[in-house]
Amino acid sequence: MGSGTTITSSSIATADVTVFAQWVEIVTQEWNYSYTGAYATFPVPYTGEYKIELWGAQGKNSGGKGAYVYGEISLVEDDLLYVYVGGQSKWNGGGSSGNSSRYGGDASDIRLVQGNLYSRIMVAGGGGGKGASNGGNGGLLNGSTGATHDASSTHCEEGNTILVVSGGIGGKQVAQTGSSFGQGAAGCQAGISYSGAGGGGYWGGGTGSCTIRQGECHEDTSIDATATSWPGAGGGSSYISGVTGYVAVSANGSTTPRNDSNNTQCTQTSAASDNTCSIHYSGKTFSNAGGSAGNRSGTGQAKITLISSP
Repeated sequence: MGSGTTITSSSIATADVTVFAQWVEIVTQEWNYSYTGAYATFPVPYTGEYKIELWGAQGKNSGGKGAYVYGEISLVEDDLLYVYVGGQSKWNGGGSSGNSSRYGGDASDIRLVQGNLYSRIMVAGGGGGKGASNGGNGGLLNGSTGATHDASSTHCEEGNTILVVSGGIGGKQVAQTGSSFGQGAAGCQAGISYSGAGGGGYWGGGTGSCTIRQGECHEDTSIDATATSWPGAGGGSSYISGVTGYVAVSANGSTTPRNDSNNTQCTQTSAASDNTCSIHYSGKTFSNAGGSAGNRSGTGQAKITLISSP
């Protein structure tokens, strides 16, 4: 785990008594993790307060950027955390596409159980893959929607419209059509190419609709035109246990939202004012937490810093 513990001692002797004074100073330590395509373990070296920071990965093809989240947590010596750092290779929730240059960015997260999405206590959302239009950024409570693709301009005279398609939806804190828990949607195919794939996240981003459409583009001459749409995908959402606004799942193996302080199932609306909704079923929570959407270019990153130890 690395060195950094300094022990200093002194003794004072008199004719009657010997007094020993000893203290232990924990020098600040940090552990940095980059994308490798495999998870890493963090065996907690000391009981104390730790700051954890995560950056989600950017979508491929210069797509949406990954989110950044941070928070402080109390950990006990010999606790074990699993660190998942996202890349751009559909390894940790980034959506796949028939064109690998349009993959969604992976999420980065901290888990209590290896391979278990439900055990995630902190997640930084990945950006949506770029199609013919850009992917949405990985967000905090909500990932951003992918950019609309207007295919008309390449086939029609200015002022006429044949095909405008919205980008994929961003992940939120609860289920919605087109978004999956921990997984960005796969890109779709239209003609010779593919749309962007959704960013990974607490809830993954969706993909836009791939469409091929023919229509009469020129009002005066009625010339048929064909337009093909490959829109950008949505970014994934993030999650920080114990931070108001986020919505935790109710139990291991369930994507059902937990109940709030009134014992009513949480919604994204009720979670905005009820901190109970955010607390992971393990009871582990963060304080002094926050983050920013669309923060990270390229692959993800994680950093753990020891703040203090008794």
